[in-house]
Amino acid sequence: MKAERRHALLVLLLAGSVYAHAAPRWEDLPASTRQLLAPVQAQWDKLPEERQQRLLKRADAYAHMPPEQQQRLRERFQWFMSLPPERRQALRRAWRQMSAERQEALRQQFRQANKEQRQALRQQLLEQLPPSGP
Repeated sequence: MKAERRHALLVLLLAGSVYAHAAPRWEDLPASTRQLLAPVQAQWDKLPEERQQRLLKRADAYAHMPPEQQQRLRERFQWFMSLPPERRQALRRAWRQMSAERQEALRQQFRQANKEQRQALRQQLLEQLPPSGP
């Protein structure tokens, strides 16, 4: 009997440690995190665990940002989502093809720019993209 209980306890502990490394279910996320990640709620269970963990990490980073930085991030997201899907895709492709040095240089430009300058930089980036196909 004692051996059976020990075995059952060991199984539960092992199962718990495996679960602890798995991405949490949507319902198990804190309310503040669910609110931030609401746009992906419908796909959450279908997302690869790696993507879920990356999103959770970014949501945590956002929660610890100063309000001004959060506002800039919201503005950037709204601008990006206002683009037609094919332009968003073209921007993603262009970003992935850039060297790490070029990406960092652009980040620095955006950090140092005021709101109007950032808008001009975004427009400039869009103009450098190949035209959208039909």
